[in-house]
Amino acid sequence: MHRAGMKKTHFVSIILIAFFLLDMTNKSTAQRQDIDWSVGLDAGLLLFYGDIKEKDFIPVLRNKNEVKLGGGINVKRRLNPYLSLQFNMMWGSLSGTNRSLERYFKSKIFNWNINANISINEIVFYPENKGDLQVYLLLGAGLVDFRSILYDLNTDEIVDVRGYSPDGKIKEKMTTELVIPLGFGASYGMHNLYTEENAFFDKVDFVFEFRWYFTNTDKIDMSNTVRSGKDQYSFASIGLHYNF
Repeated sequence: MHRAGMKKTHFVSIILIAFFLLDMTNKSTAQRQDIDWSVGLDAGLLLFYGDIKEKDFIPVLRNKNEVKLGGGINVKRRLNPYLSLQFNMMWGSLSGTNRSLERYFKSKIFNWNINANISINEIVFYPENKGDLQVYLLLGAGLVDFRSILYDLNTDEIVDVRGYSPDGKIKEKMTTELVIPLGFGASYGMHNLYTEENAFFDKVDFVFEFRWYFTNTDKIDMSNTVRSGKDQYSFASIGLHYNF
């Protein structure tokens, strides 16, 4: 089996086994108020950090904008007041410009990972009333699929491709690499908007998350000439998560 296919198979197997064991654990114990599920939709901004980038952290916004859009869905299982397990899928675009190299690139990514979310409220404020705002840290592991095109900044001609035909018009197999997400989030319960006519808000949280993804590759921008280390990217998102 192809190496990328093996990575995907193993990762999916781990996710399925983890959620199966969690479900069996829940069925073998008494029902508890602190164990539940949620599903969510997120949207936000993606930023790339690597060789084909003008500045270390500040994105270029004019003439080849480096800020790109992304979206995601997730399923979360709350294990106890301190810890939740979350499966996340995210997709979007990455872009970077390096004027000294006279290059820029564009990339499409599909990211999927499983995270452990650690509640800061429970650790800092327990057992006091923690209110509607919940803050947490997250750490996980997963895979990123991507395909990229490297361009000449002056002529817009294609310099190199990964996951496309040489002319960049036909999509080919994406490259798969390991990724480690690290970040934080905050959720706010919207039950204050609950009415008998609009009961939906009783189980909805408004969520902000910031994730920094550390990859195991230097291939996303198709260059390793400037900065040492692997490619990285961030995702700042807002979303609505429904609890049940």
